[in-house]
Amino acid sequence: MGSVKLHARLLAVALLVLGIGSMAYQILIQKVPLTESETNLTDRSDFRFPLLVGSEALVSLGALVDPAQSMSGGAPSCSKEETVGLAAEETE
Repeated sequence: MGSVKLHARLLAVALLVLGIGSMAYQILIQKVPLTESETNLTDRSDFRFPLLVGSEALVSLGALVDPAQSMSGGAPSCSKEETVGLAAEETE
């Protein structure tokens, strides 16, 4: 019985170290930014989209697009005829 408790504790410590190491790798090596956002524990298992992202989180992540801006990435490199042709191919 004591051996099982010891193994359970060793497994818990190993998983804790693995989790902390994974977080450190993402933050320090991959430069994943840390963001703080409000969450709650609402059961969304019956929702079509179970993840709810608030407007403050979208703003802090820079994920919103200003609809007033047009061609902010520059003019397209293809002609209008090519664009219409590509759209027709996608619908087929």
